[in-house]
Amino acid sequence: VKDDGTVKVLDFGLAKAFQPDASDPSMSLSPTISLTAAATQMGMVIGTAAYMSPEQAKGKIIDKRADVWAFGAVLFEMLAGRRPFTGDDVSDTLAAVLRAEVDWSALPDTTPASIQKLLRRCFKRDPKQRLRDIGDARNDLEVSEAPADAGAKPEDDTRARSRRVSWSAAAAAVVLAALASGLGVWSLLQSPAPVPKRFTIADPLGLPLRGNVSISPDGQTLAYIARQEGVYRIYRRSLDQFEPSVISGTEEAGSVYFSPDSQWLLFNAGGIWKKVTLSGGPPVTLCEGANSGATWGSNDTVVFGSNSGLSQVSAAGGTPRPFTTLAEGEVSHTGPQFLLGERAVLFTINVDGTRMVAVQSLETGERQGLVEGSSARFLPTGHLVFARDDTLWAVPFDADDLELRGEPVPVVEEVVINANGFARYSIGNDGTLVFAPTGGTAAATLVRVDREGRSVPVIDESADFWYPRVAPDGGRVAIGIGPEIWAIDLERLTRTRLTFGQTTQFFPFAWTRDGTRVTFASPDNGIHSTASDGSGQPELLLEGDYPQWPTSWSPDGQTMALYRNHPDTTRDLWMFQTDGDRVPVSFLVTPFEERAPSFSPDGHWVVYVSDESGQDEVYVQPYPGPGQKVAISTSGGSEPVWSADGRELFYRNGAEMMVVEVATEPTLRVTTPHLLFTMGDYQLNSAGAGGRPNPNYDVLPDGQGFVMIEGPGGPPHVNVVLNWFVELKARVPIP
Repeated sequence: VKDDGTVKVLDFGLAKAFQPDASDPSMSLSPTISLTAAATQMGMVIGTAAYMSPEQAKGKIIDKRADVWAFGAVLFEMLAGRRPFTGDDVSDTLAAVLRAEVDWSALPDTTPASIQKLLRRCFKRDPKQRLRDIGDARNDLEVSEAPADAGAKPEDDTRARSRRVSWSAAAAAVVLAALASGLGVWSLLQSPAPVPKRFTIADPLGLPLRGNVSISPDGQTLAYIARQEGVYRIYRRSLDQFEPSVISGTEEAGSVYFSPDSQWLLFNAGGIWKKVTLSGGPPVTLCEGANSGATWGSNDTVVFGSNSGLSQVSAAGGTPRPFTTLAEGEVSHTGPQFLLGERAVLFTINVDGTRMVAVQSLETGERQGLVEGSSARFLPTGHLVFARDDTLWAVPFDADDLELRGEPVPVVEEVVINANGFARYSIGNDGTLVFAPTGGTAAATLVRVDREGRSVPVIDESADFWYPRVAPDGGRVAIGIGPEIWAIDLERLTRTRLTFGQTTQFFPFAWTRDGTRVTFASPDNGIHSTASDGSGQPELLLEGDYPQWPTSWSPDGQTMALYRNHPDTTRDLWMFQTDGDRVPVSFLVTPFEERAPSFSPDGHWVVYVSDESGQDEVYVQPYPGPGQKVAISTSGGSEPVWSADGRELFYRNGAEMMVVEVATEPTLRVTTPHLLFTMGDYQLNSAGAGGRPNPNYDVLPDGQGFVMIEGPGGPPHVNVVLNWFVELKARVPIP
């Protein structure tokens, strides 16, 4: 009470303060307290001891229902003259909050039944049974005027009415005071007249982010993937906290998504979909599946993307079932999202390098394309947001008729979109927008990757890497850095420059089998050879009128496999004999496109990529022939590489690393392809994106790992916009 008689009601919501001495009995009444990280597993700030909810006292994730409990504690104290939960010190007070029963006899006998009912609903220890919203208390606070008893005196009736008016006024005052005080951090972020607020959250490790960023539906928690000591893990960060905390058991995660109630994380690690609670504990495995985006519906169904269409599985785990199937010409379905009410699913259709946002009804199964773009999200505002050209676009969308209601408008620029079309942004239902900005995006990293998809850096730096090629002895890797080719010693990490202006980025090259030279294409359509120790000058091997690319040498070093462009026959396979008349000889010339030929280690077979089936597939054909070709891939394939012993063939099917086992005696036999891991942020070299299905990776000689290029990753920070819906509605009005 101020000197002038004004009554000031102080905030009892969540706030951050200090760690007081818990032995002081007065601390049960302190403004705020915080438990240590050891006590809470997460170091969460949990509020005022005498008014905190049970989930706060346990250090669990909380929402606005915690303040509903606190409201009940304040109202009880105003009526009873004492607090509902007390103790000699903080520990005793917390114990009372967790276990003690409320002494309802402390309330005055004249307390209306509706007020007692309201208090009982506020003090439900299970948040699911508690009053869900403080606005619902208004109905309970309106005490109806019951008729006076027949035998009551007029003055008694007058006093009764007076008491009822007093109760209503007092209860209303408490509600108004509570609303004015903010009821916690979320109220501070959502004022009656919200204004968009922008800030940046930087990763304290200063490392590039991997995969997507995700904001919880309630807008309170950010989840992202970062690498520390060579291992990727999921980090969670509350927007009202300074520091992130790691989620244990999420090693090698490639993507992360929230459950509808904001309490679980769904993630993919090594081709396995798992879930884990924000509060910790061992992850739960759901199923195997590609790392191509996912959505978790309120119906406890998870839908995820792949190169064979969308699949669905129970959030409790099980066997995935097909949800969509690829139409003719489609390469993959990725990035799904349930519409509100789970009536339909948004997703991205990838067709030959282009991407289309589509929607499919769960009721009719009808599918329709909506707009060119990817990573679409439908918002509670009635907008459809999607990514295109490093920009987020928005357009009004009728969720009932599944139709656009206007023209797309750019709303956020410079958003990171990776090579697979996944945009690194996320939007909470409260209007919180988070995204990884393109400014400051890190360059790519050269990494070793094991057969489960886990990576460690080869060298501790990032650069504009492209086309790694491991030397036959495994000691060096030839790789493009910027516009030139270099050789890197994998043990000493020294490097030697091999070209000086003769090559152009994205042209493939090949080692000779003795490891003494590297062969590469040049912008003038010629093919050159240079010493792998950097000595001497490059030598011209083959001139050309049209572009041509060397990809492999035979074991005896006498034959170079290449593919060439020609206006009449498109791209075909040719062989160049070093001891002949130095004129290439056609090996496979068809009306289709054949590319990326590579000799088997014994020199008797050539693997290559062809689109004769209507999409890129991997085939093997005997060399020098004749003989029947053998299909290796079964549902799309590119970037094939032999193992050093010739017993395995690796290739990529979109974002999936596939492998088949190979036997050559008495005839060529191959097994059914199976998935090793999904690519995550390992760079692809999609034929659809550039017509170059040459491997943008290589296999180590022992066959137990790969050299790949990871990234470019996102910057070591994300941008956050609070109350972004205000800005969105102003820029893109709903008709």
